[in-house]
Amino acid sequence: MKFLLLFASILLVSCSGPESPAEASSSVDAKNPPVPAVSPGAKTKSPVFDVVACDFLTEADIIRTLGDQVSGVSFQDPFFSEKRCKKGFTLTLANGNQLRLLFSVEPSSLTGVEKEIESFTDNAKDIPSLIKVEMAPDGESYIGTHVSQRRLYLLRSGEETFITLSYDVRGAQGGKTPEEVEARRQMGILLLHEVLKE
Repeated sequence: MKFLLLFASILLVSCSGPESPAEASSSVDAKNPPVPAVSPGAKTKSPVFDVVACDFLTEADIIRTLGDQVSGVSFQDPFFSEKRCKKGFTLTLANGNQLRLLFSVEPSSLTGVEKEIESFTDNAKDIPSLIKVEMAPDGESYIGTHVSQRRLYLLRSGEETFITLSYDVRGAQGGKTPEEVEARRQMGILLLHEVLKE
């Protein structure tokens, strides 16, 4: 009788087989959780638009970019306030005049940046003397000019901040003629092109 009981218990154990697929799956998942799939359309944020980094070009980058238009560059320490950063710098132009520029990363939102892009592209058609817009060489960003403020805007879809760069100042050493102001605007655009390569 004992022999039959032992034989029956061995038979039951051998017929039960391995754990069910559901149990096997859950035990594997607990050890190795699945890696979330990254959407192919997802964009990585550019460090250029990072408020904390407040990263602009170096003195050597600026001199290389602007060539013989400038003879020197001096930076001021960055200033941070209310989730924005500002970094001032002064160019010594070839004629000896100084040009103070102000680079800043401004807070916004995904929808806020989209509205700014739409505003620039729409107004560029309606008010060409006030606002100009162009696609940057990276094919993703827009550079807008607010002519009356002498300020450039760098905007990119998918970012929650945007960049401004003042390219001229009114006053003793500001551009006097339309040609001087436009030359300074073009220098600012060249600098933003270089920023996007970072």
